[in-house]
Amino acid sequence: MQKVDIQTIFDILKDDDWKNISLINLLKDDLYGRVYRHESAIAVNRNFNQRHYFFNKTGQTDFETLLNKLDFPRGETITLCAADEWMIPIIQERFKTETPARCNKYALLGKPTIPPPKHDCRRLQPENAEIVNQYWAYKNDTSLEYIRGMIRKRGGFIAYMDDQPVAWVMAHDDGSQGFSYVIKPYRRQGIAMSLSANNVNYAIERGVKLFTYVKDDNIPAISRVLKIGFEIVDTVYWIDFVKE
Repeated sequence: MQKVDIQTIFDILKDDDWKNISLINLLKDDLYGRVYRHESAIAVNRNFNQRHYFFNKTGQTDFETLLNKLDFPRGETITLCAADEWMIPIIQERFKTETPARCNKYALLGKPTIPPPKHDCRRLQPENAEIVNQYWAYKNDTSLEYIRGMIRKRGGFIAYMDDQPVAWVMAHDDGSQGFSYVIKPYRRQGIAMSLSANNVNYAIERGVKLFTYVKDDNIPAISRVLKIGFEIVDTVYWIDFVKE
């Protein structure tokens, strides 16, 4: 394994900053666990869950060499995040895998087209972490602290009706917009769009590059991001695997 120099890593990643934006954000904001490198191939795992790995957009030979050098623990589930399609058969050949999940990466490349917010949207606070975690499909023993940390680090917005929280949006550690959720009785009222309007405006003020990952079957989310002005910049996959 090559000795890692963070500035050199940034120089490699910035050759295609939109494709490598997740790795760049994890490194820039000190939210990573470890960094691994072989020639042009780079792998970064998340600090909050060090079994989640992002690889940069590299050549197949360097990717395979780095993959072979990583000492994954046997019997534990590892997740390859936002991977290129050609990486999936390589993972499937070497490990026991689950069915990969396909997403499109949407990015805001130009000026957004968003209506003025129509609902009572407020900045997320750390004390809101419990309700966000309660409704998160991927909650686990550590997710509450993760969400609380991301509210402090990334911010976000929460919508209220009759002074009760009914919806929210915030970003993940890699900077991707996520956690978008509207409690069922309050859906189809434009609340998600109001939250998105606040979130986009806030991010633009801070000079943040906006992007999100959306599954093909999430029609409401696709409709919303397209209305705002997001464009598809990549198609990526998440896949869980186990070293036996």
